[in-house]
Amino acid sequence: MHYTHDRNERQRNPGQINTRNLPYLPEMGIDKFLLMREYLSARGLDYTLAMHNGWYPVQNKGLRIYIPAITRIPGHVYWQARSMKGHPLRYDSPFGPRRDALVVVKGAVPCTTVCVVEGPMDALAMAELTGVAGIALLGLSPPEEALAHLASLCEEYQRVVCLPDKAEIDGMMLIQNYLANRAIRSTMKIPFDLKDIAEYTLRDRRLVLDD
Repeated sequence: MHYTHDRNERQRNPGQINTRNLPYLPEMGIDKFLLMREYLSARGLDYTLAMHNGWYPVQNKGLRIYIPAITRIPGHVYWQARSMKGHPLRYDSPFGPRRDALVVVKGAVPCTTVCVVEGPMDALAMAELTGVAGIALLGLSPPEEALAHLASLCEEYQRVVCLPDKAEIDGMMLIQNYLANRAIRSTMKIPFDLKDIAEYTLRDRRLVLDD
């Protein structure tokens, strides 16, 4: 499944390297950061870890959380901005294709396990576990450049775990097959009880991972 914004951007600006600047961080005051903390806390997610990974509030098509992506392409900048206020456009992103961009979330402790997930909130959720990093695919039909980037990142970890949303198991199996073809062994853990792993408590995320 492509995120709608990703599909639209590739159609209207195919192949162009995006050099748009990061979203401007206005002088919004502490209140917007407190709203971001409240939003994440209400979802059982760690505000401090999000800030550690460069997430911050931005006023752009409503109040959003800016989420940076990483890329290996010189001059390419990509990000997502998640609405905190129920805006019809749930995720905003730069004009142009994403190329190889992925969202990576990790804590200060060295990581030996990486969880491949669909969305940034899932990556944040798994990175709260000690020694675990999260990589968000930004949809389950990423371009070839992003898949190659994913494979290169996964090579750095001792253990690779694919964690699909409950309704997207088939799509994650394709990702797992791609990694296997690149000689990267992974396991699949499926959160059957809830929609996705971000909806689980921290304790239950660990149980899903270690089951």
